Amino acid sequence: MKKAFLPLMAIGLVLGLVGCAQATSPSTDPNAPQNPTISALVGTWTASNSSSNTSGGTTTTNVFSDTLNVAADGSYTLFQTQASTPTGGSTTTSYSAKKGQLSFSANQATTTITDLCYSSSPITTANAVWTPESQTTSSTATTILSGGKLYGYLSWPVFTAQGSTSGLVGTWQEIMSSTAGSTTMYGKMVYAFAADGTLTSQQYSDTTTAFTAAPVYSITATYTAQNGILTTTAPGQAASSGTYKIVGSYLIIGDATSVDAYAYTKQ
Repeated sequence: MKKAFLPLMAIGLVLGLVGCAQATSPSTDPNAPQNPTISALVGTWTASNSSSNTSGGTTTTNVFSDTLNVAADGSYTLFQTQASTPTGGSTTTSYSAKKGQLSFSANQATTTITDLCYSSSPITTANAVWTPESQTTSSTATTILSGGKLYGYLSWPVFTAQGSTSGLVGTWQEIMSSTAGSTTMYGKMVYAFAADGTLTSQQYSDTTTAFTAAPVYSITATYTAQNGILTTTAPGQAASSGTYKIVGSYLIIGDATSVDAYAYTKQ
């Protein structure tokens, strides 16, 4: 699975999913969200999804697979596989792994990476050759448990309602941080869905959570939302659709076929 360790990787996806008109019939999940704990995460979790990109006239399909092992002391090992297949070409598979420490404060997960491993063949606990990180690297992001799935952890962000919302209509945001050594950067992503079918998407970056500077990215699109399908159209782009659901005060966005595409499932 492609990861969002850095706080600025995710803002474009909704607009990359993404007609016009008002939002109706938002998808809601009956499973109330829970704050994750180490004890709830102990065990093995898996996730997989796919994406495609086109460059120079060639479309490449990427399939991502993760296996996350969490121990009772909060230490974790994450094994990742990426298989990339260009149209008419052969598949190239790369393997990587990370290990480190997890901690939680309410719905905020902090992930510290201590060691890395890369290989051209499958990596296991037994054969991994670990390289210690040269400096402390960590990230913090909103993470929730719902319906036996883990959302937000090391993957696609979970957005939190800001003030009153009605279905999808309202403002949703996520603030994430990424620390390397003594330097911490904060990223904020804001989606504002208006009742007239207008979506404003903004992204901020700062060394504090004040976010006093102008957004580094801002765009206004049109959207429709019905039965868990979000369709958006950004200026100069074709309409595109993806999935979403609202879980309590959280907005979860999936890929074109599954709202759980970026979630981890316990084995």
